[in-house]
Amino acid sequence: MEKDKLEKHEAMQYLREYNEQEIFYQQYQQKRHDNQSLQLFLKDYDQTNFMHKQIYIEEFLLKGQNEFEKEDTMWLGQEKDIEVRKYSRFMPPLSAIHDFFEMIYVLENEMYVEVEDKKMTLKSGDIAFIPPDTIHKPIVMENTIAIQIMIRKST
Repeated sequence: MEKDKLEKHEAMQYLREYNEQEIFYQQYQQKRHDNQSLQLFLKDYDQTNFMHKQIYIEEFLLKGQNEFEKEDTMWLGQEKDIEVRKYSRFMPPLSAIHDFFEMIYVLENEMYVEVEDKKMTLKSGDIAFIPPDTIHKPIVMENTIAIQIMIRKST
């Protein structure tokens, strides 16, 4: 009996659907220009839960914080060496730095990534490789589908 196979169009349909982070970021983007509605919106959220859900906004980060996840906490108690996620559309452009490798793969459309003050355009099919301890800022457009692949240094 043949195993269930995920067809490419099914995977792309899944990736095109907005996930929890993207829905939050979209609402956040709509409200962030009006401080009163932003505060009303944010009061319904537990900020300690944000990091766990990989939601990052300036209001809940420590001033100047740009290291959101560390290798020893990302893979806590796990045997795997690679973590794969979809880059969240509507995510605010925040500078990030971490102690593991990151690959960015753009499946559809394009995005920008600033690496140490150099802005690059990544188009469909492009891959960017970001070494540990390198400051970078991903800028993902609304119609972009991109994958973030995080790899332990020891791998």
